[in-house]
Amino acid sequence: MNSSVFTSMQGTDREISRQHIIAEAMLAHEEGRYVSYSRRKAFYTGRRRYHGTAFTYTNVLSCVEELLRQGLIEEERASPGNLGWQSRFRASTKLAEACSDVEFHHKLIGLIFLKDADGNLVDYQDTDATIRMTRELRAINADLASLRVELPGPDVVRSRHHIVVDGAYYRPTKGALYRIFNRRSFALGGRAFGWWQNLPSRWRRRLVIDGEPVVEPDFAQLHPSLLYALCGCRLDGDAYETGEFSREHGKLAFNVALNTKTPQGTIAALANKPRWTLSRAQTADLLAALARRNAPIAGYLHADRGIALMNIDSRITVRAVRRCIAVGIPVLPVHDSMLTPRRYESRVAEIMEESAEFVLKRPKPCRVNVSSPTVPHMPGGGCLSPPFLPRQLVLFRDLPSPRDFGGQIRLLRRTFGFSQASLAAKLGCRQPHVANVESGRHRLGEWARLRLRDLFRDAEARRE
Repeated sequence: MNSSVFTSMQGTDREISRQHIIAEAMLAHEEGRYVSYSRRKAFYTGRRRYHGTAFTYTNVLSCVEELLRQGLIEEERASPGNLGWQSRFRASTKLAEACSDVEFHHKLIGLIFLKDADGNLVDYQDTDATIRMTRELRAINADLASLRVELPGPDVVRSRHHIVVDGAYYRPTKGALYRIFNRRSFALGGRAFGWWQNLPSRWRRRLVIDGEPVVEPDFAQLHPSLLYALCGCRLDGDAYETGEFSREHGKLAFNVALNTKTPQGTIAALANKPRWTLSRAQTADLLAALARRNAPIAGYLHADRGIALMNIDSRITVRAVRRCIAVGIPVLPVHDSMLTPRRYESRVAEIMEESAEFVLKRPKPCRVNVSSPTVPHMPGGGCLSPPFLPRQLVLFRDLPSPRDFGGQIRLLRRTFGFSQASLAAKLGCRQPHVANVESGRHRLGEWARLRLRDLFRDAEARRE
């Protein structure tokens, strides 16, 4: 039971617990399902940071009993000692009628989740790192909450609190991310999750952000690229192509092998995949071919490294989201990709690649696929939007000599109201670095010089 769902009413912890149970029952009622809950006291230990003070053994069980007496829910109770099964309840007709016009709201109480090896939530002591990550997510969520995210189309069914596509129910809430770490370690897992990630990819790409259709630039062969970068190598070609088996089989086998501990475990896991068509002998040959193709990183296969790679890609993603927000580009992250309006696609791809460089401290470790090699986009934040620009901009049509950089930065700031912080974000620099360039005490790097030139070229093109 997810106690992050609640009505707008307030009250004592017991009353809040009752509201949570009613909300869960009604949301499940829209989907035609039950809500499972635990009657074990130990289950509720250490969950306050995730569910708040109202989610206790005493409150939940007493409220369930009260709602049963009132005929507002129906229960199927698991027998004591029946391992693997929990009791469950659902809304009665009486409750459904009473709440037919009630709106339920969603709020995340905790933003950093830690799970054990079995996938159960566990408590932890806050550190400087968890406090920083929580603060980071709150800032991101404040921006995501302002986005208007919609899924249009006549084949999308809408109930009071859900959208239904292909017979599956999804609950669109205000944009918000939370991160899940695994195996009691903040070095494992850590990916950020939002409701839109539950949509199949073909439906995600039909989303509309603030009235604009989206595209989804994504990292090409992300985990193989990360492994090559960690080994100080560069991935040339396609890590999944062996020349002997299909790329589809190679991709699935490679990524399964990253999350198993032995070759035998990889073969067994693949054999259980619904669409896996190779025999065990063929699978063993495929794995050997992948190891030969990827000799520099072959030692990472069957070594349970996938969960550590997720931690790296999660840091890349969070940084990329923050950078996009800093330059005014709306994005919704999906682990190894970003949903963004089409006009921003190429800039978002740049930011994703820059973020990978920053996290891995290596040049160009990952490549991002885009739907088109040249995608028109506005500079972030819309700062170059005035239809008529000063004649001085013509002076900066070509790449200037280094002594002109400070003058360009001053002109951008005075003419368009750029702050040093926003300009630093656009140029991929730190704010003090930009201040030093403006004052003549430092030069811009090559990439930043090219970005500065592009800013003025975009402005001149709009003027013409």
